[in-house]
Amino acid sequence: MADPEHQQPILNEISDPFRALVEAVGDYAIFLLDKTGHILTWNKGAQRIKGYAAAEILGRHMSVFYSEDAKARRWPEYELQMALMNRKLQPGLETVFMMPAEKYSYLSSRLVREVAQLGGSIECLVPDLVEQKVREKIDVAHKFANREQSTGKTPSEGKSKFRKKKL
Repeated sequence: MADPEHQQPILNEISDPFRALVEAVGDYAIFLLDKTGHILTWNKGAQRIKGYAAAEILGRHMSVFYSEDAKARRWPEYELQMALMNRKLQPGLETVFMMPAEKYSYLSSRLVREVAQLGGSIECLVPDLVEQKVREKIDVAHKFANREQSTGKTPSEGKSKFRKKKL
């Protein structure tokens, strides 16, 4: 179970309008995890799609949503590690775990992103809003790459967040 003392500061950071929006959504499972992967919030959509009441699921580890095979391959830990690395590298970045209905359980965010990056259609795989946001991010990445090619330099060149240690 997640440590209640650890939960409170995280939950205090959620704005009231955002909390109201998330709680009102019934078509999608939206929930917040702590940095160890324990479930901190639960909305109506999550209850409808996943079948757990908030009292049953809050504080449990996100691995409860993965198959035994995925757990054996340590997939939940990998997904959480990627989210934490993204947060470390880009503090303002929000990572969203999309928990699909059972019929879409073969999907991963990496697979959806790769299909979109290669120009494939993802409209039958994700909701319209998600497709729009994925396309926007791909467009930004293309613009960034084109700018790098035209100048020969990256915007962050010489501004690394990581310092080299002397051996």
